[in-house]
Order: sequence, then structure tokens, then C-alpha cells
Amino acid sequence: MKTGYYPLLRFLFLILFSWGCDSEKKEFIQPSPRIEEPRSINPNSFIIQWTPFPSVDFYLLDIALDSDFKVKLSEEYPVEVKETFYEVQDLDPSTIYYYRVGAQTISGSILKYSDTQEISTTALPSPLALEPISIGINQITAIWSEVEAADGYLLEVSSQIDFENIINTYESSSNQDTVLTITDLKEKQGYFYRVKSKRGSFYSIPSNVKYAITTQLDKPVITDSQDIQYTSATLYWEAVPQADAYEVEASADPLFDEHNTPTIIIKDIQNTQAKVEGLDGNTTYYFRLRAKQDTMYSAYSSTLKIKTKGLAAPDILEPTEIGASQFSANWVTVANAESYELDLATDIDFTSTLPEFNGLTTSDFTYTFTGLTPGTDYYLRIKAQGFNTYSDYSEIFVISTYPLEAPQSLEITTQVLNSFTLSWSEAEGAKSYLLSVAEDSSFNTVLSGYDLKEVIGNTWKVEGTDPLQKYYVRVVSKNGTVKSAGQAVLTVSASVPPNCLLSKKIWDDGWVESYTENAGQLISISGDSTNIARYNWELIYQDEQLVEANKYEEESPNILVLKEIWTFGYQNDQWVSLHRQDETNTTLDYTTLAYDSEGKVIQVSKYADHTKSTLNTQENYTYSGENIIEARNAANQLIKSWKYADHFNPNYQFSPQVNALLNDPTGSAILGFVSSSVTSFYQEFVTDTWENKAYIYDTNQVGMPTKLYSGNGFPTQTYIFQSCGF
Repeated sequence: MKTGYYPLLRFLFLILFSWGCDSEKKEFIQPSPRIEEPRSINPNSFIIQWTPFPSVDFYLLDIALDSDFKVKLSEEYPVEVKETFYEVQDLDPSTIYYYRVGAQTISGSILKYSDTQEISTTALPSPLALEPISIGINQITAIWSEVEAADGYLLEVSSQIDFENIINTYESSSNQDTVLTITDLKEKQGYFYRVKSKRGSFYSIPSNVKYAITTQLDKPVITDSQDIQYTSATLYWEAVPQADAYEVEASADPLFDEHNTPTIIIKDIQNTQAKVEGLDGNTTYYFRLRAKQDTMYSAYSSTLKIKTKGLAAPDILEPTEIGASQFSANWVTVANAESYELDLATDIDFTSTLPEFNGLTTSDFTYTFTGLTPGTDYYLRIKAQGFNTYSDYSEIFVISTYPLEAPQSLEITTQVLNSFTLSWSEAEGAKSYLLSVAEDSSFNTVLSGYDLKEVIGNTWKVEGTDPLQKYYVRVVSKNGTVKSAGQAVLTVSASVPPNCLLSKKIWDDGWVESYTENAGQLISISGDSTNIARYNWELIYQDEQLVEANKYEEESPNILVLKEIWTFGYQNDQWVSLHRQDETNTTLDYTTLAYDSEGKVIQVSKYADHTKSTLNTQENYTYSGENIIEARNAANQLIKSWKYADHFNPNYQFSPQVNALLNDPTGSAILGFVSSSVTSFYQEFVTDTWENKAYIYDTNQVGMPTKLYSGNGFPTQTYIFQSCGF
């Protein structure tokens, strides 16, 4: 007799006994197995388990896609199970299934099904895209991590990081097939790729994105043989397989920067040598070349440094006919020289060369300089010229003109943003001059370094000035310990007028950002482009403070819709908070600013909302003088650092709040507090991303920025000013 028979008899006896003892007939409730919590739930499987039932021969497990069990998982269900658990496999990810458990006893009785249970498989995991195995001229071999539950993968390729335009897709049909070669790519082109795992018709979310740049032809190798002449140089190099031509470049700039010096380019060279002509003699040049096949180019070769032949430097003889405003220079002739070039300056570094005597050319062996400043030391250097070449400069010779009387007039010769150059008339008997520069006519607030500064000559460049400041200048003549009773006085207007404002920024990609003012307040910022959605910031003020900014974006052609609302908070006239909301008044983030005793921003904290319960990011600043030099997060980790260059900030008239609108409104982008000096602009180096901003400017005749080259492939900015007088 089977084990469990007696327990079953006892169970039936108890039921009959309890039924027979009642005066009325009771309804019999048929028992069923009790379901326990499922386990090991995966994208393609899970384990069902239940409590053992006494005297059961086997259990019946039924699984379906609907709660009525009309759509069975497969034809095998319901399935007979001896154990009290069962692993259901080959399922779809992120799918709801229904199951129930019945049983058949040893005696053949059928126990009814348990209550229906509902369960959902987990989502299909995303693969991890790894660094590519190899990168070729027109192909990239991608690799990614294996996803156990997947039955294949989908590889997507795009030239854009947002994958808005997918170039191609590639599929694999095995979860172990995690390597695939992307073909038919362009040379030296950057591509992004990502991977999705799939199971049946189900796909995971995309993996992380990987970026790779295809390679190019092998770069040429320049040999050690060269033929160097006065005005030419012949280069030789090793042949590059598959190259059908070569291109040679020569420049006096080691970086081959066209802004500094023109580059000589020789194209479509069919052999492995080239003669570069039209060079200057006695000059250092840099050469490089690259191979070409059809429209593809190799990387540049290593740079070769060559100095062309030059003439001997002249020897200067003792000058003659020295007077108060003239002297005659004399020198020894140089073999093969056709002429000579003379430079005369008032400093040994020749940074203050005299315009009329800078690069003066003569074919004689003597030259008389006239119109010189009395009581001044002059520096003379000469180089020989012939056969389109120049010699090195001669040794520098110093000549002093005789002193004259004290100065009688004073004027500005040149003026740019941060400096102006003064000149004055000859001063009888003077050997030097005492120069004072101040911000007030009483000379109480003197410019650093210019309190009776002693200078030689009748011209001087005053540096380190503020372009927005008006200055007062006076010059006193000096001979030993005796000073002149009189003085020359001059008022120097500010380099940049007070009403000089930035009106537009124009990017090379067609984007234009315009600024509109009313009664001295910036009231709107608008952005427009032919291929990018337009936007417009509306600025609202209260008691001269910017309290709200509303951003409208183009939802359809010529229709701007409110998208963001910025609310600025103040305390004791200090900006202390920024509340960003969308058009439905839903909080995007909430930023607070903290200050030190000097009024400098020392901390910017960004929260999820105005309750400040969840801190998203925080930046704590360290200063050098008035400038922020680094930012650290809440864990005191360095995240950003800055270096500064002497460039005029085109955003100088904008408030810190407006500077926040023009930049990313988080963390260190509160740039109005980066520097209190309008003559300092910044370079930003972000340590935890690829971004590395270095700002290079083109400037106009007074040094105002006209273009910004920010690097890293970003478009060039052009600045348009108004009411500046230039």
C-alpha cells in the first residue's frame, strides 16, 4: 500500500464525520494547492513554486497569456509536474503571464486549480558597448557585452550623437555573436554606434554610445636628404603604397597657421621629391606632406625644420654727425648684398621701433637719421639683403642724442583697449621725463606704476588701463635732480564709450542671437536661424532688478510658444536663487547662491525643487583675486578649473542673471561672478568631460573682439557692437 494512503483515509473520514454530525447537509469545499511567491524572474523565464499537498500523484501546471486561459503558452499546457516547482522558459521580455496549479491525488481524484496568479517577465537588458576592436579607413569593428537572455542584437550607426539620422543597421542572430564590422564608411569621419539586444520581436533600450574616427592612408616619411639654397629647398620622401599623388606644405609657422603667415602648398606631385621655391633667405621653415588617393588624404608626415642660407650680418662702425635730433650710421659692406635694411628703436628689444625708420632700405653704406628726439638713447640694428635673402641682424649699437629743453606739448599717438601711447615735443635740456597717469584731475587715484614714472624718450606706451575709464596724464621734464617748473597735461577719453553695447552674436552655422535694450535695460534676447528652431527671452524687471525671464521657442513656423519660466530671487540686493519652471509651472530645478563677506559667490547648489530636499549638483569656488580659478563638488572633488587671458569680455554690459540666460543655467555658468574686471575673459577646462574650451579672438583696431574661435569643432562667433564709434 502506497505511502500517504492512511493520511488520505483519515482526511476523508474527518470530512464524512463532520458532515454526518450536522443536522443539516453541508457543502463540501474541494481543496487546491497553495501558490507561493515565484522566484528567479528573468526576461525569458521564471520559476513557479507551491506548497506540497498530501497524497498527490502529480500536479497540473497551466500557463496562458490571458486570465481566462484561452490563449495557452503552448500546446503542452497544462503540464504534469511531480515536484512542487517548475521553471517556465522561452518567454518574451516585459510580458504578463497567468498561471494556476491543480493536482491529481494518488486515488485518482482531481483537485481544483488554485487561484489565478499574474506575473511579468523583466525587461531585456541592454548590452554594454565596448571600445572598437579595430578601426580602418572605411570600416570599424564594434564589440559589445553578451546578454544571456537575448537571441540576437541590433547595431545602429549614425554620424550624429543623438542618432536622429541612422546611417545603417546591422543584425546578429545569436546572443554570443557580439562582434560586427561596420563597412562602407568615409575616411577620417567620426561615427557613433550603439547596440540593442533583442529576443523575438522585443528589443532592449539602446546601450551606451561609442565614438570612433576612421583612419586614413599611411603618412609619408621624409628622408634625411635635402638640398637647401637661399630661396628654395628640395625634399625627398619614401613612397606610400596605394598613393597616387602627394601634397607638400611649407610655412614659417610651426603650426601652419594661416593667420600668422601664408602656407606654400604644392599639389598633385607624382614622384617622391619636390622643390619648394619662393622662400626667404636666412629663415627657418617647417615642411610637411601627405599622401593622396582619389579624394582621400593620409595624415601629415612629421614636420621637418629647415633654415635657408643667408648672407653675413653687417658690422656697424662708429656713428658720425651726432646732434640733438640726428646722427649718421655707418657700416662695413657685405659680400653679395644688394641693399641694407635698418631698424631704429628706443628700446633694446625693438618693441618701440620708430615707424619712419622701421625696415628702412638703402643701397649705400651710410645713412643719416633726422628728426630724432633730443636726450634719447637710440638702438640701431642692420641686416643685409641680396638674392631675395636676408642676413641675421648686426649687433645692436646704442646712440644718444643731445638733451634739449623741457616738454611743451603732450598727445596720444595710439590708443587701444588696455593701453595708449603718449608722445610729446622735444624738451630743451631734458634727459628723461616723469610721467603720471591718474583717474582724476587732482591725481589722487594714480594708475599703478605711473606715479612720477621716469621714462626715456618722447614717447611712452601706458599699459594696464581700463577701457571704460577716463584718464588724466601729465609729463614733467627732468635733468638729474632738477625738474621743470611747467608740465604737459592731457585728458584721455575711455577706449570704449559708456553707450557701446553688444547688439548681436552671429555664428558661422547661420545662428544669430540679438539683444534689445530699452532705457538702458536689456529687455529681450532672440535667437534665429534658417535651420534651427527660433527662440526669444522676455526679461521682466522690478526696481532695476531682473526678476523673471520667459523663454519662447518656435513650435511651428512663426509661432513662438512659452517653454520655460525663470524666476530670480534676491535678498539684501543680492541674487540668491533661481527657480526654473516649464510652461505648466512644473519645476525643472531650483538653484541657490551663497556669498562670502566680500560679496563673491562661493557656492552654487542645484536642487530638484524649491524644497531643497534633493541636491542634484553643487559647485564650491576658489578665487585668485577677483577671478574664480577652480570649482569643487559637494565631495570636494575638483570638477572645473579656469585660466584667464587679457581679452575684453564682449558680455561686459550684461548682468550675472543675463549671463546665466546666455549659458547653461547650472553651476559655474553663473558667469557674471567669474570676474569683476571687464578686461578679463576666461578659458574653462572641465575635468570630468571631454569638453575643453579655449577662447581665441580676432580683434579690431582698438582691440575689441570681433570673432571668437572656441575650438573643438564649435562654430565661430562674430560680435556686432553699436554706439561704439568704431
